[in-house]
Amino acid sequence: MATRLKTWLWYPKIDTMKPLIPIALALMLQLAACIQLPTEKQEVADLRPELSFSLADPDDDPNAYRVYVDGLDMGSAASYMAGKNSMKVLSGTHELKVEGRGRVVLQERIYLGDRATRTMLIPRP
Repeated sequence: MATRLKTWLWYPKIDTMKPLIPIALALMLQLAACIQLPTEKQEVADLRPELSFSLADPDDDPNAYRVYVDGLDMGSAASYMAGKNSMKVLSGTHELKVEGRGRVVLQERIYLGDRATRTMLIPRP
């Protein structure tokens, strides 16, 4: 019965298995290379409020007006015209001042919350 059992079961010899080890490793590496790891994309949303300007007189030159936010010179009003560009500021209360032609044409204290977009009208001089 023992000889019958030996012929029924296959006992591989170690010497015959050695050439198969590199082939098995190559197959495992090839299968591992086929696996695509999950990818994720993260974006940071800019929630800062935006401030832009428009002129009451369309024939007026926006380069003639300087914009000040909280006492800081932010540049010409032409840089922040509505529909073209806007100024990103931090959420909260701000002192807004627009000077043009030697005088203050607009001075307001405004509150801007997250994602707010506000267009300020620069009055006629």
